[in-house]
Amino acid sequence: MSRSLPCPPPLVCRRPGSRLCILSHGSAGAAQELSFVPFHQNGIYALGEKAGWTVTLAQGATASSHYTYIIKRNNFDVIAAAALDLSSGSATIETALSEPAMLYVEVRADAPPTSPAQGRQAAAPVAVMGTVVHLGAAIAPTQLQPSVPRPADFDAFWDAKLKALAAIPINPVLTPTRPAARAWNCTRSSSTASFPRSGLPR
Repeated sequence: MSRSLPCPPPLVCRRPGSRLCILSHGSAGAAQELSFVPFHQNGIYALGEKAGWTVTLAQGATASSHYTYIIKRNNFDVIAAAALDLSSGSATIETALSEPAMLYVEVRADAPPTSPAQGRQAAAPVAVMGTVVHLGAAIAPTQLQPSVPRPADFDAFWDAKLKALAAIPINPVLTPTRPAARAWNCTRSSSTASFPRSGLPR
């Protein structure tokens, strides 16, 4: 038995002065049961500070679905995984790290909801059956360091590559094209330069 997916993947958007919204697309009949509000509006936390989200049931909805979540450090190491207990109408997803990192959270709905919330726009990400809600946070992002040491010849290497690249004539070719509007002058630009396929950055 196959399940059609008529909608595109989740859309991430932000309006000036508003909280981050992660909109998960689903079928028209799917209920929007959950909303997620971050502890910090900007999603940035200090070392050792509790980072997370308050999860609440939408008005008129019941916890008819079974929701689980996982938290990953730098979208690689799973540091927490559990089910959301929404018997009281709300729950939290939270963790604390002692080192700079990025947090990635996936929330999944394992069963279809039966009490859709009607006539209400959720103010934060909503969980829809058949989709995964993605959440994110930053732990001391200004203190993040490269995962490997900087090579001793890093600057020399790239200076040499840029110098070699600059020595190759670009040979620009400008070709007038028909404008889309009479008030415009359009020109197509191209190059006849021949760049080596090895030894230079690609």
